[in-house]
Amino acid sequence: MVSPGVGDVGRKGRSGPRFLLLMTFLFVEFAFYPVLREERILGAHLFTLFTVLVLAAVVYSIATNRTQRIVMAVLSALVTGLQYAGTVSRPAALDFAGIALYTALLLYTAVVILRYVFNDEPVTTNKIYGAVSAYLLLGYLWAFIYAMLELAMPGAFLVSEAFSEHGTTEFLADDRMAMFFYYSFVTLTTLGYGDVTPARALSSTLAATEAMMGQIFVAVLLARLVALQIAHAGRGAAGGGAKEQDLARSNVSE
Repeated sequence: MVSPGVGDVGRKGRSGPRFLLLMTFLFVEFAFYPVLREERILGAHLFTLFTVLVLAAVVYSIATNRTQRIVMAVLSALVTGLQYAGTVSRPAALDFAGIALYTALLLYTAVVILRYVFNDEPVTTNKIYGAVSAYLLLGYLWAFIYAMLELAMPGAFLVSEAFSEHGTTEFLADDRMAMFFYYSFVTLTTLGYGDVTPARALSSTLAATEAMMGQIFVAVLLARLVALQIAHAGRGAAGGGAKEQDLARSNVSE
């Protein structure tokens, strides 16, 4: 898959900044996950619907030509199909394949967005939307990584009995993604209630890595955006001063 040009990604479409749509759908899907957890059958269908909306926003946000749109649309359809099949029939292989492909697609999206956010262009509202989308994607990616780890190593994470609706410390298929979305963002923000805990060395390492990345991401992002704002403000002031000096010289010569 050919990476879009940095200058092409994030440009305004007919309806406004491209990343606003992606940011909105990511927020909505995350906000509705507790509801999806409560409603088993309806929740599975709604989860598929939200997946379609997020993937459509991904294609709209970063695909800059017809070939990229076709390739990403096909991959998005495959992700949706695998996830829906895994939700309905519950074979672990389909579930793992759907999550893995979704993770790869979102990782590619996050890389493309961050290239745009960290480029030398001025800070705009679209760049802010892109930065927020990248942060949300970071939480999504870790949630999917945890889910794949739990599928490959059952018991890698435990949930407190008080927090579980089933009175068990193990993750059930119905709860897995909802719980990992919750756990991922709690870890990313270093909130850490302790109702979900890593139970293996690898899961503990991954959780610690996510917490560290969350802090580094925010610090580096803020530093970069502030530096860009100061740099472009300085260039604007210097350009305005030069114009005033040229105008003054022309008045004197007259």
